[in-house]
Amino acid sequence: MGDNTRLKKLRMQRCLSQLELAEAISIDRSMISLYENDRREIPTSTAKLFADFLMSQLIIFLERILSILAILTQKKRQETVSISSLLY
Repeated sequence: MGDNTRLKKLRMQRCLSQLELAEAISIDRSMISLYENDRREIPTSTAKLFADFLMSQLIIFLERILSILAILTQKKRQETVSISSLLY
């Protein structure tokens, strides 16, 4: 799988339109289309912008998961304390 194909796959996995991705890294939407359709090679500097943006999206996603897990853990502890107080 080439870099251009990966770009489209990663963009679609994150439910981003070409326009949203282009705006996020400050390039023209038509360039995204050219890259994804193998009509133009992705310059290294642009590839780095894509990687940085997509990584930041992954970090945000993981932070949300960690927040949810923390909330669930706290609720589980509260339930355990409530049950324990009933037993003693």
